[in-house]
This record gives sequence, structure tokens and C-alpha cells, in this order.
Amino acid sequence: MFEIRKSQPGDASALAEVWRRSVRATHHFLSEEDFRQIDILVSQQYLPQADLWLAVDGAGAPVAFLGLSGTHVDSLFVDPAVRGQGIGKLLLAHVGQMPQALTVDVNEQNGQAVSFYLKQGFVQTGRSATDGDGRPYPLLHLRRAAPPALPPVKEISVRLAAPADIPTLFAVRTSVLQNHLSRSQMLEWGVTPETTRQLMAQSPCIWVGEVNGEVVAFATADVEGGSVFAMFIRPGFEGLGLGRRLMAEVEALLFRHHELIWLETDGRDPVRANGFYLKLGWTLAAELEEGDVRYEKRRPA
Repeated sequence: MFEIRKSQPGDASALAEVWRRSVRATHHFLSEEDFRQIDILVSQQYLPQADLWLAVDGAGAPVAFLGLSGTHVDSLFVDPAVRGQGIGKLLLAHVGQMPQALTVDVNEQNGQAVSFYLKQGFVQTGRSATDGDGRPYPLLHLRRAAPPALPPVKEISVRLAAPADIPTLFAVRTSVLQNHLSRSQMLEWGVTPETTRQLMAQSPCIWVGEVNGEVVAFATADVEGGSVFAMFIRPGFEGLGLGRRLMAEVEALLFRHHELIWLETDGRDPVRANGFYLKLGWTLAAELEEGDVRYEKRRPA
């Protein structure tokens, strides 16, 4: 059983070993000197600062990673010990939820990787005689079209969540590409299906957003603490007004108990949630550790 999560600073050394084993198993065309030079760049410069998606095993150890710059896959490496188990496909499917085309450059001499990407729907759009640093390793430039558009939206609705929705809530939560948490990370926070069920039983504090009868978003209020605990929308369903409607329900509940309410989120510029909350009248109140921020909103007069 493998799980996807975002990389953390302490992962770099383990990921470097994954990269070395993967490259040794697939990049037989590399000279030993080029391997050593690239190893230094990857282990000392790229991995320590890269924002990566990881596949981890049941013990939490990384077995593969994928790097994404915008819509360009700049790295995808799988430990040869677990190759053939669909891990690369799993990582690619996760980032492939974006409603944009994906691109990737792959070494022409790495036949396994070329075959993998072609099977995942990529097509060749170009070729370079050398790699990005001018080494004599040709690159193929590949592109995969954006996923099909959503079916026509016939109905959008918001309702209180029921226990039967709990599996879908966790599926939505682990599908997002920003502010991502894996199931193991949620477990560390004490967020499990059972604690969610208990929360529902205590008070109506979780709402779901549906498109054509399918749950694709949810929001949770921490009534006692006066905060918006969670608000997430499955990739591809943004821009339909679900976030605004869910937040209206959560805010109304919290303002019945508190004059000032708050939430915390990832404060980095690319994270869409920040602009969303500001548009809803939330005010940036504090910058927190590890790039998080706190927003506050006062009950309307």
C-alpha cells in the first residue's frame, strides 16, 4: 500500500538514494563522471529545496518522487525495488488532475521512461540533441493534452454532511494539490473517519458541495475554537462558486457563537486560497511558522 504526500525538509537524503538507485537501473548510458556531477546537483541543490510529491510505503519511507514546475514534470524517479507496481502512474495521475496539459523532457536513451510516458498519453513534440546542460544525451520533448472538460453542470448544491459522506470527504481531502495532507499525516493530527463521525454526532458542523449529485467539496467548522477547520475542493471543480457557498454556511454558524473567527492556511503566493479568503473579506492577521498565515474576520455589525 503506497500513499502520496508532499515532501518535507528531512526527506532529501532518502530521496537522493532513491534517485541514485533509479538512475543506476535505467540510465546506463551515463558516463561515471556525468553521473557524479549530476548526483551533486541533484542531492545538494535540487532535492533540498524542491517542492515534490512523494510516494511512501507503509512504513512512511519514500520510494518515488515527482517534481512539478507549473505544468512541467521536471523529475519522476521510482526506486527499482518497487518498479512495476504502478507507483509512477499513481504520482502522474495525482498531478494530472490539473485542467492543463502536462509536459516532460525525457532522455531518448532511457527506453523504459519513453515507453512509460507514451503509455500515459504523452506524445512527442520535439527533440534536442543534448540535455539541458549540453551533455551528449538527447532529450525528447513530450506533451499530454489537458484532461477532458467536465460534463455540463446541471445542478450545484450545498448540504450538511452525513456519515455516509465520510469516505468521500477523505478522498477530496487527499486529492488536492495545494495544502495537501496524506491520510497518514491526517492520522498524526487525530483526523480519522471515526473522529469525523464523532464530530458529526456532536453538532452539525460539516457541509458538502455537490455537482450533479456528486460530492466534490466540503468545509468544516470548529465551533468551540471559533475557526474554519477545513475547506477543500476537488481539482477541476474550482470556479463554480462552491467555496463561497460553503464558507457562507461555516461563517454563519461560527458567528452565532463568536464575534471574531479565524483560520490558518499556507501563505505562499501561489496558493489560491489566500486570494479567495481576501475576496471574502478576511483579513491577514499574522504570519506563522513554515510559511503559514492566520486570517481573521469579525462578525458584521
